[in-house]
Amino acid sequence: MARGKAIFEGKGTCQSCHRINAVGSRIGPDLSSIGSILAADALTKSLTDPNAALRPAVFSIRAVLKDGKAVVGLRLNEDRY
Repeated sequence: MARGKAIFEGKGTCQSCHRINAVGSRIGPDLSSIGSILAADALTKSLTDPNAALRPAVFSIRAVLKDGKAVVGLRLNEDRY
């Protein structure tokens, strides 16, 4: 469990979007009980290809401005027009 916590809080940067037991961000889903919701193979898939199962409303985007600066955020309120 300590290794998972170290990845969640450190190198994996998971807590920049997700929460576990009231620790982390609220941008992404709360993962406190994810082990009881997803089977091991589905959990592995979501960790190795996180964007595969996301709803379109929560896809992250990266835009590069004319000055070369990159802006990263979530796609919100997009429509067909």
